[in-house]
Amino acid sequence: MLTAAMGAVIALGGAPAAQATPGKGLEVSEDGKNFQRAIGTELFSGLGRVVPGDSGTDRVWIRNGSAQVGKLRLELTDGWTDSAALAGATRLSINVDGRSVNTSLGDPLVKGTCAVVSPSLTIKPGQTLRFDASIAIDRTLGARDGRDGARKSMGFQVRAAALDAAAAQDKTPPCGAAIIPWDPSGGTPTAVASGQPGGSLVNTGADVAGWVLLGGGLSAVGLLLAARRRRGEHA
Repeated sequence: MLTAAMGAVIALGGAPAAQATPGKGLEVSEDGKNFQRAIGTELFSGLGRVVPGDSGTDRVWIRNGSAQVGKLRLELTDGWTDSAALAGATRLSINVDGRSVNTSLGDPLVKGTCAVVSPSLTIKPGQTLRFDASIAIDRTLGARDGRDGARKSMGFQVRAAALDAAAAQDKTPPCGAAIIPWDPSGGTPTAVASGQPGGSLVNTGADVAGWVLLGGGLSAVGLLLAARRRRGEHA
């Protein structure tokens, strides 16, 4: 999403439609006050044009609107790039409740693998957690070869998934697993949702019982790198 000393335009789009959850399950907010199943605001939408060494921050709140204690985590999925140098020079950091995970986007975007990008958290009924996100591009990108990352792009999706805490003690589903609804009333999930795009695992209904997809407002899609260097850099 950024390039060596080159300008880039970040375009962070909305997530695909989420699997419906009975009643109130996970809810998301961009201001910590107004919660809904999805928000239209994009992550890092205020970053604008960037060059290597730049960074951007954003923040979302997630609330457990169910009657169950859940285990919550954020996953990066459906990654893609046409520049391994660009992906490897970019890092995504998620901080919540005093704990943070810093993830290099090299493997997730080049290999298309799923990556857990937040700590694993317990979220109680009615509890709200604030997630502080940041994205940064290594300032040395393009220092050896100004063409690294030039006119290249990358993208990914970030999703939140929750599992009934009791079920999580038995087996935690792998990153990127398909979803089945989590019944916020405390019942047993029954309906099986289709897998997510980009090679998600087929869901048998056994290993991933309880996962819930939180849709909208948590995806990052497409950062395009321009070719012009910042004046005076890497001279």
